[in-house]
Amino acid sequence: MLTFKPGKNFQSLAFSSPNPVRRTTHNVLLGGSATGTDGVYQNPTYTAGTKNSNFTVSGVVTKVNSR
Repeated sequence: MLTFKPGKNFQSLAFSSPNPVRRTTHNVLLGGSATGTDGVYQNPTYTAGTKNSNFTVSGVVTKVNSR
């Protein structure tokens, strides 16, 4: 769905999709590597990182690990 390499550490991430599909589950992986430039990759060759968590889209707004 998304491969992103931030330029610095961060505590939260907002992702937007024009057509979220309810009841679909997505994994959050940290680490790994991808080919591309400028931190955002289109059709990258991706080497998976470590699974951090997963989430299921429950509606138009889905919060994950919110505090």
